[in-house]
Amino acid sequence: MGFKTSAEIQTRHPLRKNPPQLTDSNWSQTPHLHRMETITHESDPTEMDSSSSSSSLGEIGVEMKNNNNKVEEERPHVLVVDDSLVDRKIMEKLFTNSACKVTTADSGKKALELLGQGEDKHTDINQQGPKINLVVTDYCMPGMTGYDLLKKVKESSDIKEIPVIVVSSENVPTRIKKCLEEGAQEFILKPLKQADVKKLRCHMQFTKPIKGRLCMGRYTMKRTSDNK
Repeated sequence: MGFKTSAEIQTRHPLRKNPPQLTDSNWSQTPHLHRMETITHESDPTEMDSSSSSSSLGEIGVEMKNNNNKVEEERPHVLVVDDSLVDRKIMEKLFTNSACKVTTADSGKKALELLGQGEDKHTDINQQGPKINLVVTDYCMPGMTGYDLLKKVKESSDIKEIPVIVVSSENVPTRIKKCLEEGAQEFILKPLKQADVKKLRCHMQFTKPIKGRLCMGRYTMKRTSDNK
């Protein structure tokens, strides 16, 4: 078997220095190029997946936001009233730990304004946000005592159904009895504990307080009206 010379190879397979240019006339004779063009114009699957994923993530985000709003609306809303900043902070922390939304006031007057019973109606939190489910007030406060605030709440046809808990650092039986007879759901001695707050949640599970249903705190007297 002989070897071919380079001249023979060149003769048999001449090199094309200038390949033919594609024109409209010979385009139809190159079907493989048609296929290439078709491929380049096809949609990129990754782009479709990315678009679909973005849409799905957006829907998930909206759903999560709606769920968070629903959870926020379902959280019991507690109004804590105390002239002592330290006691307010302690009670706020305790109720927050029990999955409650908490609003605080440093006086009975401020509490009434927040409940829509003061001169400034624009501060009514029952109109601006989640309705108050429970009022927790200290008994000894300057100006308006917790007992006075309790009476104002129970005398109002708009907010009289809101349960009121009175707290105090002083164990005075006559004072406790007076508050319970006026309509307080419970009288509890300070300092409040997490266990007390958990027991108070039974008052916040109802739109209206159920007669005779009292949570057992560390000091509770049954209302006189419940014994009738």
